[in-house]
Amino acid sequence: MLTRLAAITLGTLLLLANGCAPKGCATDDLKIVFSDFAYVGVFAAGRGHPTPRHGNELMPMPNFIRSGYQYVFHTTTMVTTEHIAIVVLPERLRVAHLSILEQPRNSGDFAIPNHGGPIWEIRFTNGSCKGKIYNRIDDSLFASRSSWPTGSQDDYILEIED
Repeated sequence: MLTRLAAITLGTLLLLANGCAPKGCATDDLKIVFSDFAYVGVFAAGRGHPTPRHGNELMPMPNFIRSGYQYVFHTTTMVTTEHIAIVVLPERLRVAHLSILEQPRNSGDFAIPNHGGPIWEIRFTNGSCKGKIYNRIDDSLFASRSSWPTGSQDDYILEIED
């Protein structure tokens, strides 16, 4: 009887711990997606949390990507945001065996803000890992890469959803 009670207690604790654990994704598949991007930092995500100013130094990508954070990348090549959103990232998501839920199919699917180039969002999933990748203008890159194509001045942001 004591063994059965211990097993039930342990099982309950494991279920509770699993329910309270932060959701996230292992980075093996995501490293494929961002293989030639520079990972430059992680910041709090959510409404009212714009991406803070950050540097351009390459950092090692974490081993686990958690929900509630923005993981920020910069492109290392002179490429347009349209090409990244329509061709590069969708192809890499498929190669990494991530299913695309939503993506821009052409430039008509982009939003055009008052400042910066077109903005877009790609949503993906792989089992319990569900996330999105989107772009935002990075004013510091805009100044330093003024001769690069539009989009090369953007932050490419990865967020995992709850």
